[in-house]
Amino acid sequence: MNGVKEFVETLCKKLEAIEMSDRNEMKYLEQIFEEYKKGAKKIRKLLEQGTEKLEIGDIVAIYGEDIVYGLVFEKIGEMYNVIFLTTELVLGGAGYKIEIDHMVRSLKVTPINFYISPKYCEVVGRVKKDEFEKILDNFKKMANRYKGIWKKFYNFEINRIKIFYDAFLSSMINYEEHSENEDDEKIIDLSKFFKKEELEKLLPSIAAASTSDKYENIIIEVSDGFANLYLPDELIGKEAELYLSGKLIYTGKLPGTVKFAVGHNFPSALLKEKLQIKLKEG
Repeated sequence: MNGVKEFVETLCKKLEAIEMSDRNEMKYLEQIFEEYKKGAKKIRKLLEQGTEKLEIGDIVAIYGEDIVYGLVFEKIGEMYNVIFLTTELVLGGAGYKIEIDHMVRSLKVTPINFYISPKYCEVVGRVKKDEFEKILDNFKKMANRYKGIWKKFYNFEINRIKIFYDAFLSSMINYEEHSENEDDEKIIDLSKFFKKEELEKLLPSIAAASTSDKYENIIIEVSDGFANLYLPDELIGKEAELYLSGKLIYTGKLPGTVKFAVGHNFPSALLKEKLQIKLKEG
């Protein structure tokens, strides 16, 4: 019995030590984050570099009030989809570490991506195919799996590089509408922002023909592969941004109805859970 008691006491002490270590680590990370915020510069203006074309796997540097690094992983029209790479290795957490030969020696992958025109990019490196696959896998695994200090850091960075979403995504978001009166309805094709398998994972399909529910003052109706979002009068005409699972999918004035082209039916509650409407100030 004494042996069992000693074992339990020893185990409890070890668990307490681990818990104390975790608390100290989080406190340390909070301090680093606070220091970072004091010196971090919001990107408000970009400098043209004259680059005409990028390749998948290119590491690019974008210059403004600060240098923003990214890895090109997809081409969409004339734009490129880029994984945001942070120079803050400690705050980068579980991000894959990439060695480069530029103003900094190392970068880390984040779960943040943005769209960019090649003219603002300087190619400063390139990753090999096997490393590219590891980076892409790390990027996908990190998405929607971060919390605590890392959630604060990534949200801060999204706001710091907001110019990319405002200046460049708008050219893709406000594409040709399929409505006779665009003030009443706006159609957003989610396949322009998510791959088919990503949409299936984000909004899993169900066999039900259609669903319709009211969440607070918003009605969501899912039918025939589309999701209709019926907005209340107090939101119509307001300047806003729509985010789905943290990705910007629309910016502009809110119409009476927002129609999402999904390609399959899914529980309407999932859209309410993963959709965020941010009203712009002013």
